[in-house]
Formats: sequence, structure tokens, C-alpha cells
Amino acid sequence: MFKIKVADMVIDYTCHHESFFEHRLKEYIVKDKPSEMCMQYKLLDNITLPEHTVLKKVNDAFIGKVHKTGHLIMYLKSPKTGRIINCVEHNSDYTVNLACAVHHKPTEKVPLTDCDREYLRSGSLFNDRLIYAGGTTLHGSCIAFRGESVIFSAPSGTGKSTHTGLWKEIYGSEIQFVNDDKPALREKDGRIFSYGTPWSGKTELNTNIAVPLKAIVFIGRAAENTIKRISAAEAFCYLNDQTFPPFYDKELARKNLDFIEKLIKSVPVYKLDCNMTHDAARLSCETVFS
Repeated sequence: MFKIKVADMVIDYTCHHESFFEHRLKEYIVKDKPSEMCMQYKLLDNITLPEHTVLKKVNDAFIGKVHKTGHLIMYLKSPKTGRIINCVEHNSDYTVNLACAVHHKPTEKVPLTDCDREYLRSGSLFNDRLIYAGGTTLHGSCIAFRGESVIFSAPSGTGKSTHTGLWKEIYGSEIQFVNDDKPALREKDGRIFSYGTPWSGKTELNTNIAVPLKAIVFIGRAAENTIKRISAAEAFCYLNDQTFPPFYDKELARKNLDFIEKLIKSVPVYKLDCNMTHDAARLSCETVFS
């Protein structure tokens, strides 16, 4: 079991792939701290569900309530065999979380290993608790520069990591990567802060720091570089698309929307249409920090 502190939350995590997580979590390990959340992940040959009542079905997922504990449970069945292939159980405030999965071989269509699946699921469990606690994670590449942070967000493949890489090439040691895929956001001391987390996508570009958030910049591809501050309505649409509220909990989805509203009121949001050149990075830097 690992005890880690991420975004000011102390978490007990019992994992399956210990060697992988020992490396990925090393910057976040703490001792002698009371935990506010526990996560457990099991890789099993077969999953046996506790006695429960099915409340609804959302797409292919079954949502139910466990008789003994009152916990909510979500699980998926194989469409071919009807076998349970994964299951998540949690209490009402997401402080207790149990995830189970059966072994899957990577395929050409879904090239995820069992370890990849645990990494993704553990990040999802953390995100659910973070939203419940009044924050969220944002899909983006977050850098710290001169005591503040900027998040560059866009759909996968647009070039957000490439853009922050250009900042690193220009400004060198002044740039520190907070998180290259899903930085955590929380309010602290009256400001929104970005936090490093160990869940940083395919890269290990993350740092265990908290930095006041200066701005959010949404990136689009263009031949010429232009940037403008966008309206609250535009910002809301962009932010809603790049956060991760759970489909199985409407109340948690509302909490995520509440945080987005707070974020828009607190932090300027820009739209950068750009090519992947140093000029684009200079333009975004001069605009955000002018």
C-alpha cells in the first residue's frame, strides 16, 4: 500500500502493479498523515458482485446499490460472454473506492495492458473524489513560469504538449512542467491553483507542486498565429468538453459544472490559433503575462 498526497488530499492506495506505481508515485509518497481517501485495485480471474439492486443502465454500464453497505456499484459485462469484466464500488462521498478488473490481452484495436488500465482507473477514482471535494482535473499541458501556471488545453493530437515544449525551448529553466496531461485544479487561499499529479498521460512530465493559475489557453491549429480572450459562454463550452465528470453520478456532474463556473469567474480564458513555431509560444506568453 502507498500513502500519497496529491492536490492536498492524502490517499491510501492498494494497487496491483506495485513496481510500476512505486516509480510513478515516488514524488507524492508521504508518511504519518491521516488519510481522507482510500483506493484499492484488484486484478482477478473472476469478479463476483456483492448482492445489489440495479438502479439503471447507462449505455453498457450497470449502476446499482449494494445491499449490505449502501455503496454505489458500476460494472460492465462482456457482450459476448456476459462475464463481468470490470467493477467499481464507492461510498457516497468517494472516500472509499474499490475497483476490480479481469485480465485483458492488448489488441490492435485496444492496445491497453492491464497496468495501463489500472493507471487510468486510479486516475479516474482520484478525479471523482477531487470533484466531490470542490475541484476538477482539466485535460491539458500545464507549465509553471515565474511563480504562476498556465494550462494549454485542446483535444488529443492538437499540439498542446508541443506548444509547452516550445515554451521550454525558449525560456529554458524558467519553465517547470506541472502536469502534461491532467493537472488538478482546486481553490486555495482565495485563488485557483494547479497541482501536479502522478496521472500525466503517456509521459512522466509532472511535478509535485501547487502553483496559482494565471490563465487557461485553448489551442487550435492555424497557418497564422492569433490569440484572443474568449467570452464566458465560449469558455464554459471548452472547459466542459475537457473535464471528466462521471456519467454515472448526476450530482457529481453538477459539482463539476459549479467549479467550471468558479474557474471562469477567477481565471482568464484565451483561444490561441497557431502554428507550432516559437513565434506562437512567444505570442501566448506575451499575451498571458503582459
